[in-house]
Amino acid sequence: VAVLDTFQNPIYLKRVWTIYEQFIAYSSDIPVTFLMPEASSTSLLLEVSKGSAGISFITQAVSQVDSAHAEAWKPEDEQMVKDAIRRTVGFEEVDKHVKDVMVRWIGRVVQQAFQALVFAPLPVANGQIDQRSGPLPERGPESTSSWNRLRMCCHEDLRNCH
Repeated sequence: VAVLDTFQNPIYLKRVWTIYEQFIAYSSDIPVTFLMPEASSTSLLLEVSKGSAGISFITQAVSQVDSAHAEAWKPEDEQMVKDAIRRTVGFEEVDKHVKDVMVRWIGRVVQQAFQALVFAPLPVANGQIDQRSGPLPERGPESTSSWNRLRMCCHEDLRNCH
């Protein structure tokens, strides 16, 4: 489980141990769950809703992974982890993999948002269903809480969210 305070320059991605953990998990095909406070999840979706300007902002935020300059609380831990990175794949490869994990996670968040919108119940005004968009197939009761499920997905393993 990776706990991010925000998608914008998260502390998690400034710590060498956590960056390296992500790389090892990704390289070993170990599933990772990202958690983020609801306000940060909402902020991410708000940026997406801004179109190209918001996507550009998110891109800049996700591109800030820099394992070579990440820190550890103990200098000897920092040196040990960085030495391990140097001896194996190198900083560029670790950064690339961590960025890829972040991009995939953000993609799933956006996908869930679109699914929630597409499968949301039809709008009802004065007891009448708005038919302007044409008939849609019947939906089960599970669609009535799409946004609630979306919000929960931002706090759970997104691969298990439908």
